[in-house]
Amino acid sequence: MAVFCSEEREEKLIRLLEDQPVLYDVGSKGYSNRDSRRRACCDIAVAIGVSEKEVSKKIHSLRTQYN
Repeated sequence: MAVFCSEEREEKLIRLLEDQPVLYDVGSKGYSNRDSRRRACCDIAVAIGVSEKEVSKKIHSLRTQYN
């Protein structure tokens, strides 16, 4: 399923991700809270118009590519 095929959508995801440090900053207060991370993914999914699962997969993929 190629939901994030457009560069615009991927860039929007990255911009929204920057506003959600609980998803990437281990020093963030909510990083270790599963519910906080799930809410942040859900907020991003709603803003982009895709499922929460697709957002999680894409974040994981971007993190893997970066490393």
